[in-house]
Amino acid sequence: MGIEQMKLGDGFIHAKNENCQLFVFKNETGEGYMTVYKIMEGIYLIFANAHMKTMESKLTHAADMFTIDYCLKGRLEYTLENDTCLYLNAMDTSISDMSSVGRSFELPLNQYNGITVAFYFPQAQESIDSSITDFEVNLAELRAKFLKEATPHIIRNNKSLSKIFLDINEARENKKDIFFRIKIYELLLHLDSMNYDSNENKREYYHEGNVDKIKAIQSLITSDLKNHYTLDELSEKFNIPLTNMTRCFKGVFGTTMYSYIKEYKMNFAAKEIISKDLSVAEAALCVGYSNPSKFSKAFKSVMGELPSEIKNRRR
Repeated sequence: MGIEQMKLGDGFIHAKNENCQLFVFKNETGEGYMTVYKIMEGIYLIFANAHMKTMESKLTHAADMFTIDYCLKGRLEYTLENDTCLYLNAMDTSISDMSSVGRSFELPLNQYNGITVAFYFPQAQESIDSSITDFEVNLAELRAKFLKEATPHIIRNNKSLSKIFLDINEARENKKDIFFRIKIYELLLHLDSMNYDSNENKREYYHEGNVDKIKAIQSLITSDLKNHYTLDELSEKFNIPLTNMTRCFKGVFGTTMYSYIKEYKMNFAAKEIISKDLSVAEAALCVGYSNPSKFSKAFKSVMGELPSEIKNRRR
C-alpha cells in the first residue's frame, strides 16, 4: 500500500514526497496536522497534533489493519457502538482495528498530541519477514490477543511503552528510517511479551448520555467564570446523581471538577492580564474572586508564579 492510498480524508496536503506526507486539516472547532511516514510497505508512523474540539479520523478503517496509538498530551474520546465512551489519556497506549469506533473523535481538552503506528495486512507482515530474520512476532496473532472484544484495548500508563514512544518522538527531528524500524520492532516485541489483561478497561466506560450531561456542565461552568456552582446544584440542575457526576467528570476531563475549573480560571485570568493589562484585583473579579490575596494564592498554585509577576514581566 502506497502512502497515497491511505485516504486521509478532507483537508489538504501541505507537503509530500515518496515516503512522507504532511497533512493539514481544520474545521469550525480548530485545526491540526498529521505527518505520515511510510516506514515499510504496509507500516506507517503517524505524528498527530490537533488543537480542536472534534477531529475526524484520517485513516482508512479496514478489517485487514490495526493501529497502536500513544497519547503524548491531551485526551481522546472514543465513542463506541454500544453508546458508551472510552478515553485515551496522556501516557496511555491504545490497540484498535477501528471497527468499533466512529470516524469522529472528541478532544475533551481541545488538544491531542499523539503517535500512531498503523499496520496493514498482508503487506506489513511480509515487510517484517523480509527485513529481519528470526523475528517471531505474528501481527495477526498480536492483534487477536489484544482485541478479544470489539473495542479498543487501552493499556494505562505503561512505562516501558512510554519509553519507546518518547524515544520515537525525540528522534523525529532527525528522522532515520532504520531507527524508527528498530523502535517499531521493539514495540511489537514488548507487546508480544505482555499478558492480556481482560480487566484493563473495566470501570473505564461511561454512558454517552452521562457524558453529554458532563459536557453540558463543563460548558456552563466555563461560560461565566464569575458564577460559582456547588456540586449539589449542578447534580440537581442536570439530573445526574452526585457520585456519577463527579466520577464521570473526572473520566471525561481527567481531573476533578474543582481542579478543572480552578485551572481553567487561572489560565483565563493570565490571558486577560497579558492581553488587557488588568490589575490583579480586576483579574480576580473576572474569574469570581472578590479577595485578590486568595486569587493570587490560587493563581500561583496553578501557574507557578504570582499574577503580579506576570503583569510586571509584561511591561
